[in-house]
Amino acid sequence: MSSADKIKLDGMATGAAVRKPVNSTPAANAVGVSTMITLSANTYYSLYGIAQSAAQFQVSTVADFSSTVRDTTLGAVTSWAVSPALSLSTQYYWRVRYKDAENTWSDWSSPTLFTTGAALITAPTLTSPAAGATNVIETPPLAL
Repeated sequence: MSSADKIKLDGMATGAAVRKPVNSTPAANAVGVSTMITLSANTYYSLYGIAQSAAQFQVSTVADFSSTVRDTTLGAVTSWAVSPALSLSTQYYWRVRYKDAENTWSDWSSPTLFTTGAALITAPTLTSPAAGATNVIETPPLAL
């Protein structure tokens, strides 16, 4: 069947028979996301039982992916720990596609928007001993 003859059915092109991935984490519109995020999608599925051979992940600051900040192709995986880390306080879109052992790619997943957090680590707040406390032992227990 030529690519022109492929028919879309339940998220699959019958000629390709590799189901379009669905992004799972981070969730759509998530905020405060770690700059060292792991992107995850649903399990690979081939209508004809053909094994997965690759996954391609893309991260972009624009919804149409006309430019990307990360673009990587890996083996038969459904998640990727983004490396190097992303920038703080930035909106990103991500998507993924799968390839089967016959070199047929699925459609891209629908882009998912997320925003990284403003700080990597929140400074702890000391609650004990209280500021200005007197008669405190030399090595007091500290509480956060």
